[in-house]
Amino acid sequence: MNCKFENISVQNKENLKEMYRRTLRKSFVVYGAAVAVLFVLFLAGNLITRSFSLIYTLMYVVIVLFVGSWVIRMPKKTANTTYANNQELFHCEPQTHTFFYEDEMRGRNLQSGVEIQVPYGQVVMVMETQNLFLIRIPEKRMVLVDKRGFQRGDSGEFAAFLKEKCTSAKFG
Repeated sequence: MNCKFENISVQNKENLKEMYRRTLRKSFVVYGAAVAVLFVLFLAGNLITRSFSLIYTLMYVVIVLFVGSWVIRMPKKTANTTYANNQELFHCEPQTHTFFYEDEMRGRNLQSGVEIQVPYGQVVMVMETQNLFLIRIPEKRMVLVDKRGFQRGDSGEFAAFLKEKCTSAKFG
């Protein structure tokens, strides 16, 4: 088997924040939709009852701001928790060495020893950020590929390779 791409990625704070910012984006959409629906219901209730309550309006605004700030802070908090757990378990920033062959990817976390061997047909989703490729594989696991970590190949070629190989994956 001929290795097409080789990558070493480190789970440092910056990579973890970027990963969680991208993967938790659905939370932002759900939150925004919920706020919009609740606001429409709130306004409709005020119009139907022909009443306006300053106290209810202020409570609504405070709740929206409180929950909104929590949703915005969630990726950073999750990244910090993951980073702290990694420090406690491994006393370092875990590294993953991943090889991309013609038909499958193989990877190994150098600290935990966890290994993967995944055919491209099983890749569920591929996401790209400024510095990372995030490859979701079965069982809701994520392969973090740092664009700066290529030992063989480069990120531009890699993006095209993933689109060619991961035909059943959703790209986003």
